[in-house]
Amino acid sequence: MFKLIIEFLRRLLYIVPQEPANVQIAITNKCNFNCPMCQRFDLKVRLGDMDFDIFKKVIANVGNNKNIVLTGWGEPLLHPQLFEIIKICKENGHNVRFTSNGNLLTKEVASKIIDSKLDAITFSVDSIKSTGEGHPILEQLNNIRQFCKIVHDRKVKIEVYLQATYHQNKEQDLYDVVEFAKEIKATRVRFSRLDIRFQRFERPNFKEEKELIKNVEKQLCGTSIGIDFLPHVASDGLSKIIFKITSPFLHRFGKYCLRTYNDLYINEDGNATPCCALPNVVLGDAKEQGLKEIWNNENFKRFRRKQNIVCGECDVLKIKTFNR
Repeated sequence: MFKLIIEFLRRLLYIVPQEPANVQIAITNKCNFNCPMCQRFDLKVRLGDMDFDIFKKVIANVGNNKNIVLTGWGEPLLHPQLFEIIKICKENGHNVRFTSNGNLLTKEVASKIIDSKLDAITFSVDSIKSTGEGHPILEQLNNIRQFCKIVHDRKVKIEVYLQATYHQNKEQDLYDVVEFAKEIKATRVRFSRLDIRFQRFERPNFKEEKELIKNVEKQLCGTSIGIDFLPHVASDGLSKIIFKITSPFLHRFGKYCLRTYNDLYINEDGNATPCCALPNVVLGDAKEQGLKEIWNNENFKRFRRKQNIVCGECDVLKIKTFNR
């Protein structure tokens, strides 16, 4: 409880830690899907893999005992050295996870993931029905079902999350995703807003988001499945209650984005940036510099002072009433 209060106060006053706990590494921007809301083309990222030698330099500078997310703007299962990368991360004491669409998750790949001691995997599933984008959804869902069955049969300790974006008038898609989460006994469901900096997607307003959360919490009643939908809800138990009450103050009503409070993004070229939505705002070279050095350099300090200017119209995590 004491640690929880201290953490709340630090976030309330925006006293950033000495180094980030969460490091997202873009090991690839290639993808076998072409989702309309994906921004890899808008952000002009290089559509390739992180070189394995670059990754080894980066991970050597990260330090130990971090939360490592091996996800950029692509499908991690396409990286030819994925399992070697996971092995190196685990050898350095990191908690390791990545996000996948699940379409390449064959039974053989599923066994490799489990054997790799991966800590968590997130599956992006916006609908359990046809998206109209030509994605093989049935194959995707069956692969996820098969993976979860193997996990439960072998009693493996790996967390499984489902992730989806919330589109205007698409509440039923998310309720269907929640039912799928219950079927596969997922750990959490995570919803997010659409980023409308580049494409003006129709999306729900603040009030509609809160109504969705209320309905999903009812839907999940009696299960152990958690829900995250920042900036409205996160975590579990007492921490969840505190977050719901205090989130407007933690975010200073949109002045600060808490994604950059404890997270750092390393792009496919090994450069450190504040966020996956700012992959070309380079603030340090993670191939040559230690993580703590980069986190506390003048570039990062300047970014924190001018965060809203740099982030522009991005309001994915902001507390604000909006109508689009």
